Amino acid sequence: MLPISKNMLTKSQFYFFLQIAIKSLDDKVAFSLKFVYLWYNRKVKELTEIEYEMKEILKQFRPFDFILIGLALLLSFTPPLVTSLVYQQTSEDESQLVAIVKINGLQVDELPLGEGQAKEITYHPNEGQYNIVEVKGDAIRVREDNSPDQIAVNTGWISKPGQVLICLPHQLIIEIVEKGKPSNPDGNEHDDELILPL
Repeated sequence: MLPISKNMLTKSQFYFFLQIAIKSLDDKVAFSLKFVYLWYNRKVKELTEIEYEMKEILKQFRPFDFILIGLALLLSFTPPLVTSLVYQQTSEDESQLVAIVKINGLQVDELPLGEGQAKEITYHPNEGQYNIVEVKGDAIRVREDNSPDQIAVNTGWISKPGQVLICLPHQLIIEIVEKGKPSNPDGNEHDDELILPL
């Protein structure tokens, strides 16, 4: 039997062959073939309605509108491109990552990050409070503390400049910075002070 596709037949021929097939088959198969045919016609009708609506919408556009849309699309890709170029340029520079540990707003420690670094340090911000900080390679985390919310512990490992671990009940802050580079773009070495609520 030759395969019959919709593309080889006109609509009336397809309908005629479908009726012959329906008459020659039992009721269940006939019902399923009718369902397929009706579903196919409905989809074709929906597609033609959508095409008509799109043509009507496109008639309202002027050539300058297409130019503006194209420019908007091009401009939407510029921020990721600029960001990736700047990140690539800064990652090529040799700089040392350092984790700055502050308790009650005062810097108490500076931990270098990089390959071969592995330490575990316990800080006691106040009486009855402790934070166990773990350094492994170029990442740092608060492994354990006795704060009620466990936010610093649940944050996990951080390893990129600008990332911060904060334990507010103990007023402990760990921030990763690049040593040797000013953190402010204007070149000032003084950072804005972080104010913790008491």
